[in-house]
Parts: sequence; structure tokens; C-alpha cells
Amino acid sequence: MINRKVMFLLFLSAVLYASGDKEIKPSKKIKIAVREPSGLAYLHDEDCFLVVSDEYPAVYKINRKGEVLREIKIDGYDLEGVAAADDGTIFVVDEKAREVISVDPEGNELSRFDIEIKSPLNSGPEGICIDIDNKHLYIVNEKNPGMILVYDFYGNRVKEYTPGLASDYSGICYDRSSKMFYILSDEESSVFFWTPASGLSKKYKIAADNPEGIVIGNDGNIYVVSDKKELIYVFKQGKEGKK
Repeated sequence: MINRKVMFLLFLSAVLYASGDKEIKPSKKIKIAVREPSGLAYLHDEDCFLVVSDEYPAVYKINRKGEVLREIKIDGYDLEGVAAADDGTIFVVDEKAREVISVDPEGNELSRFDIEIKSPLNSGPEGICIDIDNKHLYIVNEKNPGMILVYDFYGNRVKEYTPGLASDYSGICYDRSSKMFYILSDEESSVFFWTPASGLSKKYKIAADNPEGIVIGNDGNIYVVSDKKELIYVFKQGKEGKK
């Protein structure tokens, strides 16, 4: 007779891997007044978003209606990712320059450091997020190689991972509630739930065109920005999706 614990583990594994074939559809689409958005961050205290564009070097603060509340110019070239620390510091990734640039809420530059990665020019760093528990920056490199690079706030390389989840990576965010990273793939239109310790826990296909950035809101829902469509897709998740 099969042990109950073994049966439970088999059931849990089936649930986790079955999620890979499930496609979730957006409950809402928010048109945003930013051209070619290439990265997304979330301000938990203000319940609004930060968006970067690879057309113009700036960070745009937008509300839930997609309206631009503020524009912060950045001394960069090809901005592909953005993250916000609790103290207001904004970090952006410049793919062409292979740099991380940090500015204060007023746009004054605080620092910049090089991202040490050898990959083709258009297959470089695509997304960035902050692990608030360890105060580390997690940067995804798109492909060739597809990697996750970990730095501290001072530009010191801490770790690197080659998770082998997808053919490309276009965004990453850290969920404060589950302590899990959500990694986005543009080519596969998928979200991967991943931790450094346990690896992949589940995967969802998402009905999103050209997804380039991902965040988790205070409501627990997933927000994905589309470069091509210039909008934010809202995917309901809430407490049930985090189980």
C-alpha cells in the first residue's frame, strides 16, 4: 500500500507541473501613455507603476488609469528594466551600455555600475528587480546566455544562476508575500515561478502580446507590460493564485 505521504507528494507534483499547460487570460487591459514600454516596476506605498521605454531614456510614473504622472529623465541609451527600492531609489538597466543606473526620486544620479555579461548586443540585460529580504538586485539576461545575475546595491557581483527555464527572459519581479521570483518569457508568453533554493515550482502561459515587464501589486495580481501593444495586462491571482 502506498504511503499517504508519498501519495501527497505525487499529487502535489502533478498539480505543479499541470499548471504549465494552463493559459491565463487578462481580466483587464490598461492602455498607457508611454511609447514602446520595456520594463515595469511597482510602488507599493503609492499603488502606482514605474515604466521605462527603449525609445526615450526616461522613467515614467503612471497611475492605474495609464496616465503619466511624472517623467524622470535618465542619462542612458536603451532602458530595458526598472526597479524601485523602499527608500525611493530607482534602478534601471541599460542594455546597450550593459549598466545599472540608480537615481533618487528626483532623478539625480546616485551611481552606476557595469553588468559583466558576454552576449550579443540585442540579447543582453532585459529586466531587474529587488530581493528586499537580502537587499540584492536580480538581473535577467535575455539569451545567449539566458542567466540571472545577482548584485548588491554597490555593484558587487554576488551570484549567478542559469535556471534553464525558457528560450529567453524579458522580465523579473520578486513577490514579497511568497518570497518567490516571477520570471517572464517574451518568446514563450509564459511566467515561471522560481526560487534559487527550490528552482521551478510552476509555470503559466499568459495571453499577452510581447510581454516585457512584470510586477505583483498589493492586490496580489500580476501586471505585465506589453511593448508592442503599449498597455498593461492584469492577471487575477490574489490569495488563491499564491497557494
